[in-house]
Amino acid sequence: ERLIAALATQAAIALENALLYQQVNLYTLELEERVQARTAELDHERLRLQTILDSAGEAIFMIDPAGRIQFANIAAVQMTGYALDEMLGQRPAILFRSGHTNPATIREMEDQVHTNQSWQGELIDRRKAGTLYELAVTLTPISDAAGEPQGYIIVNRDITATKELERLKSQFVSRIGH
Repeated sequence: ERLIAALATQAAIALENALLYQQVNLYTLELEERVQARTAELDHERLRLQTILDSAGEAIFMIDPAGRIQFANIAAVQMTGYALDEMLGQRPAILFRSGHTNPATIREMEDQVHTNQSWQGELIDRRKAGTLYELAVTLTPISDAAGEPQGYIIVNRDITATKELERLKSQFVSRIGH
């Protein structure tokens, strides 16, 4: 009688284990489906965001906490003349050191970056091919939920044509005045 009771207990445990194993397998499959669905959603959002950033007319850079370029859009490639693989992993200083921007402006920008604050101003940059161009620059810090710095976003707008028109207008007014 004890032997039959022990066998019955063992059989019940085996059946319960089989049911639990089946439930775990079903739950695993459900989780895999959820992960695949979420991954598809994230891929779709990433592509959507990439399309938005690539369609922007301004050069957009994302700088990581170590101060290196982590992302650049198509406009950044077109504006600077550097290929994407030449920019990624580099410090933004390779892009903003033409030698023609007022050093005080560069210091002010660097101070704002080091104190995790936004900055807006104008810089003179040099394309890879060597030509100079003028930029309206906006630097915006990125922070995590705890407020810790996670890098920053740089948005550059080429204002060379606008500045040239301003210079021509000023020259014209000056000549008319004489």
